[in-house]
Amino acid sequence: LEGPIRRESTVFDTSVTLGNMGKVFFDRNDNKMSQSISEEALLLQTTTFRKDHDIVLTTLRNLACAKVKNGEETKAINLYNSILRSQTAKYGCNSQYAVETKGLM
Repeated sequence: LEGPIRRESTVFDTSVTLGNMGKVFFDRNDNKMSQSISEEALLLQTTTFRKDHDIVLTTLRNLACAKVKNGEETKAINLYNSILRSQTAKYGCNSQYAVETKGLM
């Protein structure tokens, strides 16, 4: 990898791929694999992007959904609260994103 711009591009592409894989496993009801892959994607994303970056928020949401399916409701609610704080700060409390997250909670 050559320089921060190249690294950011590579991390973004790789983490999006992992996030998409997590979503596919979720859609196939393999929630444990979905959770595991989403956690890996999130670890990769947060090495380069802020917690309020759209790709990070999407992965957090997918991870929260998988946690609900895996019986980890309290952890999922904590993730949704984190997502909501970021969305409220970034877009406002009545934004489409914040309202959608409130609905999931």
